[in-house]
Amino acid sequence: MKQPIIVTGASGFVGSHLIPALQKEKIPLILLSHKKDLHFDKAGVEVVPVPEDCCGMIELFQTKRPVGVIHLATCFAPVHSPGLIPDMIRSNIEFGTILTEASVKNGVKWFLNIGTFWQHYEGADYDPVNLYAATKQALEDIFAYYRHVSDIKIVTLCLNDTFGPGDTRKKIFPLWKELAEHPEKKMQMSPGEQIMDILYIDDVISGICLLKELLENEAPVISEQKIFYLSAKERHSLRETAEIFEKILGRKLNIEWGGRPYREREVMNPTCTGILLPGWENKFSLEDGIFKFLNGDSK
Repeated sequence: MKQPIIVTGASGFVGSHLIPALQKEKIPLILLSHKKDLHFDKAGVEVVPVPEDCCGMIELFQTKRPVGVIHLATCFAPVHSPGLIPDMIRSNIEFGTILTEASVKNGVKWFLNIGTFWQHYEGADYDPVNLYAATKQALEDIFAYYRHVSDIKIVTLCLNDTFGPGDTRKKIFPLWKELAEHPEKKMQMSPGEQIMDILYIDDVISGICLLKELLENEAPVISEQKIFYLSAKERHSLRETAEIFEKILGRKLNIEWGGRPYREREVMNPTCTGILLPGWENKFSLEDGIFKFLNGDSK
């Protein structure tokens, strides 16, 4: 009997696509969630409420004996409000620390964390774009401590942007799709010169699964490198991306380019530290991904 993997953030966009992929590998999964109504095939999946405190998490890990953790859960906001700060601290720092503590206390072999390019403004080793990225980076510092005091293999896989069928986030493609359905509306956007490094969800899932395999097989690169990233082979400006979207859609979008300024600390050229995940490359072109997104097809 295989030891299970604990997964957080299963109800999110990436998690909702990752769980079925892991189920195909016949891996027992324990999904830590605050939600009770996760809509997954229950074969090999156990949904467990998030423990109330660190002691409860340690006890859960002791009972379930996971071999690894995939940590997707996060609290995201491109621009934070003061009221969101406690949630960001709890979700992006405290929760990840508690998971790591429970992992170390119970001899978990590996921990796969999902990070963001936004931790590395203009490619800097340490320059978070916003408070969200700063909290994600703070967890990296905490990981450094646990690597020193234990044998657990902790790695982070950084993503920039993702898209695909079933995406209900207020991201650019869902917003453009909604705009196309309401041609009477106009969307004000920045001048659109920022570069988009965006990946179709199936390519993201293949990257997570590949890194999981490298951790399971104790590949040499895991000892040498702690930060990996996924990046599209072809990158386009936001304005060029809109033109591709319009071509596949078959009509123009009512966008006022330059109708609003760039955000403070706008990411003009997404860059990440670490290395591109060895053995991975995106298989879906932007055009193929947009077609699948518009047609609700993830196959």
